[in-house]
Amino acid sequence: MKKRFLLTALIVILAAFMLCACSGGGETSEEPEESGVPAVEDLVDAAKLNRTGKESKSGFDPATNLVTESEAFIVHVPSYCEETASEENFTRYSMETGRGVTLLQATFIDFNPEEIDPDQIRILTPSGFIRGMNLQNLEMDQAEDGSTSFSGTLTGGPDVQGQIDLVYNESKNQFCLLVIMQSEESEADYFADYYRILYSIELK
Repeated sequence: MKKRFLLTALIVILAAFMLCACSGGGETSEEPEESGVPAVEDLVDAAKLNRTGKESKSGFDPATNLVTESEAFIVHVPSYCEETASEENFTRYSMETGRGVTLLQATFIDFNPEEIDPDQIRILTPSGFIRGMNLQNLEMDQAEDGSTSFSGTLTGGPDVQGQIDLVYNESKNQFCLLVIMQSEESEADYFADYYRILYSIELK
């Protein structure tokens, strides 16, 4: 199984598609551990796996995980997550409720490289997606691996931090946009499980 994680700003990749070339993504073919749980400790910097100093939530279990899928992707989600919204192209989960709210969302976006829609570019660009959350004191940072981290304050609520990643299925011309938003008042840190979800995404 090969997944293409976007390593440059999406607009660069879209321009490359216009030239009929696939560019910018780095390929990873790491297979999950025999247990079915990705060894994210070997794949991701420790500072990204726990960003609050709280106990890391570890509930990713292939035997009990929930599944959301499209015609191009299968996304495995820990069973402690509660589905709160679902439509044809996305599923949203609550990883923790109350003031410590932590949200996870998987969005599936069809993409035609031959007919680039400006509105589609806006949706697919992580910065555009994040700005749509209307966070106060918003800060964003794009890492070399293509992930976009963000932090800010919910209107009338607590400070939050999160991350957005894009995975592309080239054969089906579809993106999976995965996002986590975690309140700094959460009881646990959910980023390790977020990476387990990210690295276990299957391409159909």
